[in-house]
Amino acid sequence: MTDTTERQESQNPELPVTDKVTSPTTTLEEQTDYASEPEEEVKIEPPKGSVFFQDKPTNIEAPWDENAETVNMPSGRKGQVLEALTKAPNIALNDSPKSRKWATTLNEGLTQAAFEDNYKGTLENEESFFKQSIQSEMGPLGGASPAFKPVEGETIKGQRGILRMMSYLGMGTVFKTPLWHTGIWITIKAPSEGELLELQRQLVADKIELGRNTYGLAFSSTSVYIADRLVSFALRHIYETTLSADVDLKTIISVHDIPALLWGLTCAIYPRGFQYRRACIADAEKCNHIVEERLNLSKILWTNTKALTPSQVLHMTKRQSGSVSLDAVKRYKEEMLSCQNRRVVIDENSQRPLQMTLRVPTVAEYIDSGQEWISSIVTMVNNALGLDASENERNEYIFKHGQATSMRQQLHWVESIEFNSNVIDDNETLRGTFNVLSTDDITRNDFMKKVQSYIDDTTIALLGIPVYDCPSCGKTQPTPIPKQTSIIPIDVYQTFFTLLGQKLQRLTAR
Repeated sequence: MTDTTERQESQNPELPVTDKVTSPTTTLEEQTDYASEPEEEVKIEPPKGSVFFQDKPTNIEAPWDENAETVNMPSGRKGQVLEALTKAPNIALNDSPKSRKWATTLNEGLTQAAFEDNYKGTLENEESFFKQSIQSEMGPLGGASPAFKPVEGETIKGQRGILRMMSYLGMGTVFKTPLWHTGIWITIKAPSEGELLELQRQLVADKIELGRNTYGLAFSSTSVYIADRLVSFALRHIYETTLSADVDLKTIISVHDIPALLWGLTCAIYPRGFQYRRACIADAEKCNHIVEERLNLSKILWTNTKALTPSQVLHMTKRQSGSVSLDAVKRYKEEMLSCQNRRVVIDENSQRPLQMTLRVPTVAEYIDSGQEWISSIVTMVNNALGLDASENERNEYIFKHGQATSMRQQLHWVESIEFNSNVIDDNETLRGTFNVLSTDDITRNDFMKKVQSYIDDTTIALLGIPVYDCPSCGKTQPTPIPKQTSIIPIDVYQTFFTLLGQKLQRLTAR
């Protein structure tokens, strides 16, 4: 694997840290190129629904360090892994240390996979063609760390000196991230260890039972507190952005770009990637091999090149600080046909179907909607039980009311509801309507299914690791598998938490 810090670094006078990113007045002065070095791209005709690997995201030859942060990653989707295990009923998982390690690796790896079938429809879309970077007239466009020009014999001060030293030691750097759903680039600088400790403390304080018990649906309100905390943390470490306007970025960034935002933060913290394990599941009775490799984080964001027009690609070649306006970002979003509003019919075979208009929300809309939903549940519980109720009673009641109003967790995806030529489009009435609709199983299930389909169809960039061939038995994981699903989507929240926990354990053990 190419060490990401060998390719690119950056410098800049120190900028103020804030959630609200204003028009930058400084740029990465010594930047030579934000993307990889221009190369002649091989002209190929992509097959339907395919994935094209430009750079290998993993390196089996990297030296292994037992004390370094290591994540057990999924060998396939949850359904594929469970199916593989059911075909091997005679396997004994506790016969030996090797089999126990294999079982632990497999089980923990599933926690890093995207929940259930999230993004399955995205990757199986026959009109898609996913690549790690997009070719433009300015060269390939992909996330990377901007490069320092080499200097010798200088006395380096301030933020410039700190970033150079961090990058030199592999302790973190700045990372420029494309937000393909939004139409901007952001550059994130690595947080300090003290800041990571405070983030961990805040996350622990934020957790409530509702979030722990129902977390999983992509961009649902049950994970909103975690998302809000992590997004705010990432935005406080923005070094610069291509957006020229003085606005709160949460009101501009698409909810689809939250994973890319957190990916950029993780790439800044781990410029050389991190170690991971995967367990072979091609034939569980015959092979319990565990692959141990290093993951090159900068190579695991995949973008559907067919979802972007030439003018959108041209727009994304503008990577300098403050180089795009709000109007330009608005035009970029309007041109993305796959992310436009969609009118769907809920329970269309009934005598009283409902028509809903779905839309892609911003980060702010997602967070505001989710926090309002959870706050309303907590208020209801406090009023019903009083403040003297036990924690278990309160958590159980919160969970039940969350289930009773479950459609609300996806309300931020809804623009309006129509019935009998009437329209409901104000937030307060929509909230009340969804509380009522949640009690109908058919309506609720059909709505959730259509929202998930809309999320899959409007996703043009996602994070995932490739399917691999086991070096021991030589079989593909899992097998057989269609070409268009040769990426295993990962849960960026879980991966970030796992790395954060291990990093802080090492810190406190010093």
